[in-house]
Amino acid sequence: MKLAMVLTTMAMAVAASGPVLAAISADEAKELGGEKLTEFGAKKTGSADSSIPPYTGGVKDLKIPADFKPGSGRYPDPFKDDKPIESITKANQATYADQLTPGTKALLDRFPGFRVDVYKTHRTMTYPDWVLKNTAGCATTSKLVGKV
Repeated sequence: MKLAMVLTTMAMAVAASGPVLAAISADEAKELGGEKLTEFGAKKTGSADSSIPPYTGGVKDLKIPADFKPGSGRYPDPFKDDKPIESITKANQATYADQLTPGTKALLDRFPGFRVDVYKTHRTMTYPDWVLKNTAGCATTSKLVGKV
């Protein structure tokens, strides 16, 4: 229940932020939710190197485990069985240097046991159907007012 409330609140916040964005044309809005773009304008296709998978609608049927305690603040991990596909350590950080922040490099250099576990990417974001249905309308009617 709490997870649903959090997701709904996030969706409402995103939907409410629509009016502060500049409107797009009706032709551009037709592409939202089509073959190429999600309802919010992200590319549906994955990356060329497959590090980002195609978007397929997010997590819509998350099964709540029997041992979940509502109100605990600890939400079920839908990917608890995932294993790292790579671990970045001081020894191999040069291989990933272009993808590491200066802070992460400093942690790898300073702490011998520090590592960055890399997991398979999941595109899990999902929104209630009413939010998705209203996105194109907001996209074509939003106006910027005042100074930006």
